[in-house]
Amino acid sequence: MATETKTIQKLPRIDPFYMMRYTSSICQRVSGMSVTEEIITTDDEDTANNNSVSGSHPKVTGTSNHRLYYCYYRYKPQHALKYEDIHNAITFIVNYAAAVGMPQYEAPRGRDGVPSIFLPSSDTKKGIHELYLASCDETNIRARKMSSFEEAWLKFVPYIKLSKPRDDVCHRCECLRKQVIDAVTEGEKLTVTEMFHRHLEDARRG
Repeated sequence: MATETKTIQKLPRIDPFYMMRYTSSICQRVSGMSVTEEIITTDDEDTANNNSVSGSHPKVTGTSNHRLYYCYYRYKPQHALKYEDIHNAITFIVNYAAAVGMPQYEAPRGRDGVPSIFLPSSDTKKGIHELYLASCDETNIRARKMSSFEEAWLKFVPYIKLSKPRDDVCHRCECLRKQVIDAVTEGEKLTVTEMFHRHLEDARRG
């Protein structure tokens, strides 16, 4: 279903059912239903692997092995936390990471999925949660408590991580990080990101 995940879809509420993610990072919302993401990971051939995908197909990540994403829907109890609350929290984290984070050029070796995005080491999850609370207050939407905010973070966007202090001590790193944040176009951001990763590789070899 190629729709905006923030738009609540109304479907017949009968038995529990599955839908497959298409391009979004989280599952489509369905009115009156709770949703759980489920993943199938394939162990593909390590050599002579001719796997390929083309055309319109469900969301798949990974290179050597692949992950296929399902969304399992069932009736939502009246007391359940609204899916909209989770969506708002994840959207805030993703937008914050896009504004201040440093994306990796590619996913770490031996891991499938989305490349990591590192937030400055001066950030803390508690501090980011406080910014989220302020944002919810300004927009008059219900906020999640720290524990559920962190749980949603780890479950849905684990690739967004806090840098360790030792990752921020290099002045060159800080300059490149700022250039990534200040980049106007995607091309500029990609160019500076590549420079940043070449710098890291040079530092490791040195």
